[in-house]
Amino acid sequence: MILTCPSCATRYQIDGGQLSDSGAKVRCHLCSHQWHAQQEDLEEEPVADPVESLRSKLKETSGDADSPGTNGRVSTILLAALLVVVSVAMILWLGRDSLVRQFPGMATFYDSLSFVDSVPGEGLLLTGVRSVSRLDEGTRTLIVEGTVENPTNSEKTLPALQIRLIDQAGEELERWVTPLPRPSLLAGEKVFFSSTLRDAPSVQTEAAIRFIEPE
Repeated sequence: MILTCPSCATRYQIDGGQLSDSGAKVRCHLCSHQWHAQQEDLEEEPVADPVESLRSKLKETSGDADSPGTNGRVSTILLAALLVVVSVAMILWLGRDSLVRQFPGMATFYDSLSFVDSVPGEGLLLTGVRSVSRLDEGTRTLIVEGTVENPTNSEKTLPALQIRLIDQAGEELERWVTPLPRPSLLAGEKVFFSSTLRDAPSVQTEAAIRFIEPE
């Protein structure tokens, strides 16, 4: 199922079972927008059937294979090989959650593919985020902490966190990147993070956090 951020239109592929009938509060990893997502916000993602298309082409070409020459036979062999490759790719893609549950090591393989987790932190949730400001020997220190959760059914590689301080006028005052304490999270796991900024601005600010690729 596809869930689209109403602020920046970023699309996320999620398991529809993650949302209860009453919905859930979610945060966009790209723009940090928060909203209450409900079941009716989910969209079906149309999936083309390339296997059936290749079968049709194979049938059309099979007549040429009986004619003199090698062109028809070569075309048939190439289409048959392509049909096998596409079939295997579809099995790996559509059955990825089941495969990762049975063979956890395959999570690294899927993370290496460009079409899996193309958005840093896709599928992960930021919860319990809070900012604590204090004076330490005359220096203002800001501590930003929270939890990263993996509600999916497969292992997820953890990205880095980009933290921005926004004042009441919407201006960005500070920006920094902090790594997470672990390289990955298994299905259902969570990890606590805490990041400290010294010489923090004295004005009231809000911390906006998003996932980014580690530097």
